Amino acid sequence: MYKMIIVDDEYFTCEGLKILLDWESYNISIVGTAQNGEEGLKLAKTVSPDIIITDIRMKSMDGLDMIKHLRKDGFAGEVIIISGFKVFEYAQDAISNGVRSYLLKPLTRGKMINAVESVLEALDEKKAEDRSETISLDTWSRIKHYVDENFMRGITLNSVAETMHLNGSYASRIFKKKTGKNFTDYVTMKRMEYACNLLANTEMSVNEIIDYLSYKDPRHFRELFKKHTGYSPSEYRNAMRRKE
Repeated sequence: MYKMIIVDDEYFTCEGLKILLDWESYNISIVGTAQNGEEGLKLAKTVSPDIIITDIRMKSMDGLDMIKHLRKDGFAGEVIIISGFKVFEYAQDAISNGVRSYLLKPLTRGKMINAVESVLEALDEKKAEDRSETISLDTWSRIKHYVDENFMRGITLNSVAETMHLNGSYASRIFKKKTGKNFTDYVTMKRMEYACNLLANTEMSVNEIIDYLSYKDPRHFRELFKKHTGYSPSEYRNAMRRKE
């Protein structure tokens, strides 16, 4: 259920808004009210609402100033402003601060229903995007872990996708998005980095390293290594040993 607060310095407006709609039928719970922007600011920071309905003109701090402060603090929820002032600058300022709806008094159920439906659509879309991103991050974490553990075994994008039970195109898009590299370039980078480590810290021969990293063509490995480091494998090993 989405959480909502009402900020208005008129008591009867606050009470009227509470009963204007059957909020629970819209999956909305009113979790607090405040009488001015300063109180609204504190309340919002305490309860982290998804929706704020606020008057624009109030003593102490008005609704727009409150929203500006909240946006600076990272508030990403939806805002509905109610106002008795049909002033273009107010509406323009509201829009620039991410206000979803600007409703003029007197309020009607029809106006509020339209505003609430627009707000709910935006919140539902954001929730779906967040869920998708969570799934994407989880998938990426599993792919990266598998690749980092198995890059020396001659894996391919298709073999990884099959092992992870993923669509190959989907796996490729995630890989590109998260690393900025395609799958082959990433695996090559991992293999070259590992080859450097083996050359510098073990007595394995170059041919043993080539075989260990599942390269079938020694010439291809040497070309990739030269491109990655600027050295041949033997030159790299000698250079590392001179540094010791």
